[in-house]
Amino acid sequence: RDLFSLYTRVEPLLTTAPKKMSRFFTLLALVSVVAVLVATSSAEPLLRGGAVAVTELVDKVDPVTELQALRDFYNSTNGPSWTSNQGWTDPDATDVCDWFGVSCRDGTHVTNLILPNNNLRGSIVSSFGALANLEYLDLSQNQYLAGNLPSVNFTKLLHVDLSMGMSSFYRGSLTGPVPAGLLPSTLLFFDLSSQQFSRMPNAALDLPNVTRFTVHNNGMGGYFPSWMSTTSLTYFDIGNNQF
Repeated sequence: RDLFSLYTRVEPLLTTAPKKMSRFFTLLALVSVVAVLVATSSAEPLLRGGAVAVTELVDKVDPVTELQALRDFYNSTNGPSWTSNQGWTDPDATDVCDWFGVSCRDGTHVTNLILPNNNLRGSIVSSFGALANLEYLDLSQNQYLAGNLPSVNFTKLLHVDLSMGMSSFYRGSLTGPVPAGLLPSTLLFFDLSSQQFSRMPNAALDLPNVTRFTVHNNGMGGYFPSWMSTTSLTYFDIGNNQF
Protein backbone atom coordinates (compact mmCIF):
# COMPACT_ATOMS: atom_id res chain seq x y z
CA ARG A 1 0.00 0.00 0.00
CA ASP A 2 1.30 3.55 -0.71
CA LEU A 3 1.95 6.17 1.95
CA PHE A 4 -1.15 8.15 1.02
CA SER A 5 -3.32 5.17 1.80
CA LEU A 6 -1.51 4.70 5.09
CA TYR A 7 -1.97 8.37 5.93
CA THR A 8 -5.71 8.31 5.28
CA ARG A 9 -5.98 5.41 7.70
CA VAL A 10 -3.94 7.15 10.41
CA GLU A 11 -5.10 10.77 10.02
CA PRO A 12 -8.34 10.27 11.99
CA LEU A 13 -6.25 9.32 14.97
CA LEU A 14 -4.87 12.85 15.05
CA THR A 15 -8.21 14.61 14.73
CA THR A 16 -9.74 12.51 17.49
CA ALA A 17 -6.78 12.77 19.87
CA PRO A 18 -7.61 14.38 23.24
CA LYS A 19 -6.99 18.12 23.24
CA LYS A 20 -4.77 17.87 26.31
CA MET A 21 -2.37 15.52 24.59
CA SER A 22 0.79 17.33 23.65
CA ARG A 23 1.85 17.53 20.04
CA PHE A 24 4.89 15.50 20.91
CA PHE A 25 2.91 12.54 22.17
CA THR A 26 0.44 12.87 19.32
CA LEU A 27 3.30 12.77 16.82
CA LEU A 28 4.86 9.84 18.66
CA ALA A 29 1.58 7.96 18.48
CA LEU A 30 1.34 8.68 14.76
CA VAL A 31 4.86 7.43 14.11
CA SER A 32 4.20 4.24 16.08
CA VAL A 33 0.96 3.49 14.29
CA VAL A 34 2.46 4.16 10.86
CA ALA A 35 5.40 1.88 11.69
CA VAL A 36 3.02 -0.91 12.64
CA LEU A 37 0.95 -0.43 9.49
CA VAL A 38 4.03 -0.40 7.27
CA ALA A 39 5.37 -3.55 8.90
CA THR A 40 2.01 -5.27 8.58
CA SER A 41 1.61 -4.21 5.01
CA SER A 42 5.11 -5.39 4.12
CA ALA A 43 4.77 -8.62 6.02
CA GLU A 44 1.52 -9.77 4.45
CA PRO A 45 3.00 -11.09 1.19
CA LEU A 46 5.98 -12.47 3.09
CA LEU A 47 3.70 -14.34 5.45
CA ARG A 48 1.63 -15.59 2.58
CA GLY A 49 4.78 -16.73 0.79
CA GLY A 50 6.10 -18.27 4.00
CA ALA A 51 2.92 -20.25 4.42
CA VAL A 52 3.30 -21.60 0.92
CA ALA A 53 6.94 -22.46 1.55
CA VAL A 54 6.14 -24.30 4.77
CA THR A 55 3.35 -26.15 3.06
CA GLU A 56 5.74 -27.19 0.32
CA LEU A 57 8.16 -28.54 2.93
CA VAL A 58 5.54 -30.77 4.51
CA ASP A 59 6.24 -34.31 3.43
CA LYS A 60 3.78 -35.46 0.82
CA VAL A 61 3.89 -39.11 1.85
CA ASP A 62 0.42 -40.10 3.01
CA PRO A 63 0.43 -41.80 6.44
CA VAL A 64 -2.16 -44.21 5.04
CA THR A 65 0.38 -45.22 2.39
CA GLU A 66 2.96 -45.82 5.11
CA LEU A 67 0.45 -47.91 7.03
CA GLN A 68 -0.15 -50.09 3.99
CA ALA A 69 3.59 -50.41 3.36
CA LEU A 70 4.11 -51.72 6.90
CA ARG A 71 1.25 -54.17 6.55
CA ASP A 72 2.70 -55.43 3.27
CA PHE A 73 6.08 -55.82 4.95
CA TYR A 74 4.51 -57.75 7.84
CA ASN A 75 2.70 -60.08 5.50
CA SER A 76 5.67 -60.68 3.18
CA THR A 77 8.02 -61.52 6.07
CA ASN A 78 5.68 -63.94 7.84
CA GLY A 79 4.73 -61.51 10.59
CA PRO A 80 2.76 -64.01 12.70
CA SER A 81 6.01 -65.94 13.28
CA TRP A 82 8.03 -62.90 14.38
CA THR A 83 9.56 -63.13 17.82
CA SER A 84 7.81 -59.88 18.77
CA ASN A 85 4.94 -58.37 16.80
CA GLN A 86 2.92 -56.34 19.29
CA GLY A 87 0.61 -53.94 17.50
CA TRP A 88 1.17 -55.48 14.08
CA THR A 89 -1.39 -58.26 14.52
CA ASP A 90 -4.52 -56.12 14.81
CA PRO A 91 -5.92 -55.62 11.27
CA ASP A 92 -7.85 -52.56 12.44
CA ALA A 93 -4.91 -50.82 14.12
CA THR A 94 -3.92 -47.59 12.41
CA ASP A 95 -1.55 -45.95 14.92
CA VAL A 96 1.64 -47.52 13.62
CA CYS A 97 3.74 -45.43 15.99
CA ASP A 98 2.74 -47.83 18.79
CA TRP A 99 3.77 -50.96 16.92
CA PHE A 100 6.77 -52.95 18.06
CA GLY A 101 9.97 -51.70 16.42
CA VAL A 102 8.34 -48.62 14.87
CA SER A 103 8.98 -45.02 15.86
CA CYS A 104 7.52 -41.83 14.39
CA ARG A 105 8.31 -38.16 14.35
CA ASP A 106 5.52 -35.95 15.66
CA GLY A 107 3.29 -38.99 15.82
CA THR A 108 2.81 -39.02 12.06
CA HIS A 109 5.49 -40.30 9.70
CA VAL A 110 7.51 -43.47 10.29
CA THR A 111 11.16 -42.60 10.87
CA ASN A 112 12.55 -45.72 12.60
CA LEU A 113 12.06 -49.40 11.79
CA ILE A 114 14.09 -51.51 14.21
CA LEU A 115 13.51 -55.27 14.09
CA PRO A 116 16.90 -57.00 14.57
CA ASN A 117 17.00 -60.73 15.29
CA ASN A 118 13.20 -60.94 15.12
CA ASN A 119 12.73 -64.06 12.98
CA LEU A 120 11.71 -62.24 9.81
CA ARG A 121 11.21 -64.76 7.02
CA GLY A 122 10.54 -63.86 3.40
CA SER A 123 11.26 -60.92 1.13
CA ILE A 124 10.83 -57.17 1.24
CA VAL A 125 8.11 -56.09 -1.17
CA SER A 126 8.20 -53.05 -3.45
CA SER A 127 5.77 -51.00 -1.36
CA PHE A 128 8.49 -50.78 1.30
CA GLY A 129 9.83 -47.83 -0.67
CA ALA A 130 6.82 -45.79 0.48
CA LEU A 131 8.51 -45.39 3.87
CA ALA A 132 10.30 -42.39 2.47
CA ASN A 133 10.83 -40.71 5.85
CA LEU A 134 12.96 -43.51 7.28
CA GLU A 135 16.03 -42.34 9.17
CA TYR A 136 16.95 -45.51 11.07
CA LEU A 137 16.59 -48.95 9.48
CA ASP A 138 17.77 -52.04 11.34
CA LEU A 139 16.70 -55.48 10.08
CA SER A 140 19.97 -57.14 11.01
CA GLN A 141 20.48 -60.76 12.08
CA ASN A 142 17.34 -62.04 10.41
CA GLN A 143 18.84 -65.05 8.65
CA TYR A 144 15.76 -65.91 6.61
CA LEU A 145 15.07 -62.43 5.28
CA ALA A 146 15.76 -63.18 1.63
CA GLY A 147 15.75 -62.02 -1.96
CA ASN A 148 16.46 -58.76 -3.73
CA LEU A 149 15.80 -55.40 -2.11
CA PRO A 150 13.21 -53.25 -3.91
CA SER A 151 14.11 -49.96 -5.53
CA VAL A 152 13.90 -47.23 -2.89
CA ASN A 153 14.66 -43.54 -2.57
CA PHE A 154 15.35 -43.00 1.12
CA THR A 155 16.77 -39.48 1.16
CA LYS A 156 16.76 -39.08 4.96
CA LEU A 157 18.51 -42.24 6.08
CA LEU A 158 21.10 -41.92 8.83
CA HIS A 159 21.54 -45.55 9.87
CA VAL A 160 21.24 -48.75 7.81
CA ASP A 161 21.98 -52.18 9.26
CA LEU A 162 20.98 -55.23 7.22
CA SER A 163 23.96 -57.29 8.32
CA MET A 164 24.31 -60.72 9.84
CA GLY A 165 27.03 -59.32 12.09
CA MET A 166 30.79 -59.27 11.70
CA SER A 167 31.20 -62.35 13.89
CA SER A 168 28.81 -64.39 11.77
CA PHE A 169 30.23 -67.60 10.26
CA TYR A 170 27.43 -67.77 7.70
CA ARG A 171 25.80 -65.39 5.30
CA GLY A 172 22.25 -64.18 5.26
CA SER A 173 19.95 -64.54 2.27
CA LEU A 174 19.62 -60.98 0.94
CA THR A 175 20.73 -60.93 -2.69
CA GLY A 176 20.89 -58.82 -5.81
CA PRO A 177 22.34 -55.34 -6.32
CA VAL A 178 22.42 -52.80 -3.51
CA PRO A 179 19.85 -50.08 -4.38
CA ALA A 180 21.40 -46.65 -4.85
CA GLY A 181 18.51 -45.15 -2.88
CA LEU A 182 19.80 -46.92 0.22
CA LEU A 183 22.91 -44.72 0.18
CA PRO A 184 21.85 -41.06 0.49
CA SER A 185 24.36 -38.38 1.43
CA THR A 186 22.80 -38.15 4.90
CA LEU A 187 24.18 -41.56 5.97
CA LEU A 188 26.19 -41.92 9.16
CA PHE A 189 26.22 -45.73 9.52
CA PHE A 190 26.01 -48.42 6.80
CA ASP A 191 26.42 -52.15 7.45
CA LEU A 192 25.47 -54.85 4.93
CA SER A 193 28.06 -57.38 6.08
CA SER A 194 27.66 -61.14 5.66
CA GLN A 195 24.82 -61.13 3.16
CA GLN A 196 24.84 -62.19 -0.50
CA PHE A 197 24.48 -58.90 -2.34
CA SER A 198 25.88 -59.12 -5.86
CA ARG A 199 27.21 -55.62 -6.50
CA MET A 200 27.27 -52.00 -5.38
CA PRO A 201 25.50 -49.19 -7.24
CA ASN A 202 27.32 -47.78 -10.25
CA ALA A 203 26.99 -44.19 -9.08
CA ALA A 204 29.74 -42.53 -7.05
CA LEU A 205 29.23 -42.60 -3.29
CA ASP A 206 28.71 -39.18 -1.77
CA LEU A 207 28.74 -39.87 1.95
CA PRO A 208 30.44 -36.90 3.59
CA ASN A 209 29.36 -37.71 7.14
CA VAL A 210 29.49 -41.51 7.26
CA THR A 211 31.44 -42.93 10.20
CA ARG A 212 31.07 -46.67 9.59
CA PHE A 213 30.84 -48.38 6.21
CA THR A 214 31.05 -52.13 5.69
CA VAL A 215 29.86 -54.60 3.09
CA HIS A 216 32.26 -57.28 4.33
CA ASN A 217 31.72 -60.92 3.32
CA ASN A 218 29.16 -60.62 0.55
CA GLY A 219 31.12 -62.11 -2.32
CA MET A 220 30.24 -59.06 -4.44
CA GLY A 221 31.64 -58.73 -7.93
CA GLY A 222 32.17 -55.84 -10.30
CA TYR A 223 33.78 -52.60 -9.25
CA PHE A 224 33.56 -50.71 -6.00
CA PRO A 225 32.22 -47.24 -6.87
CA SER A 226 34.35 -44.13 -6.58
CA TRP A 227 34.18 -42.47 -3.20
CA MET A 228 33.62 -38.79 -2.56
CA SER A 229 35.71 -37.13 0.15
CA THR A 230 34.75 -37.74 3.77
CA THR A 231 36.35 -36.60 6.99
CA SER A 232 34.22 -38.60 9.42
CA LEU A 233 35.00 -42.21 8.46
CA THR A 234 36.35 -44.31 11.32
CA TYR A 235 35.60 -47.85 10.09
CA PHE A 236 35.72 -49.13 6.51
CA ASP A 237 35.61 -52.81 5.46
CA ILE A 238 34.89 -54.19 1.98
CA GLY A 239 36.85 -57.40 2.50
CA ASN A 240 35.85 -60.86 1.34
CA ASN A 241 34.37 -59.56 -1.88
CA GLN A 242 35.61 -59.72 -5.47
CA PHE A 243 36.02 -56.06 -6.32
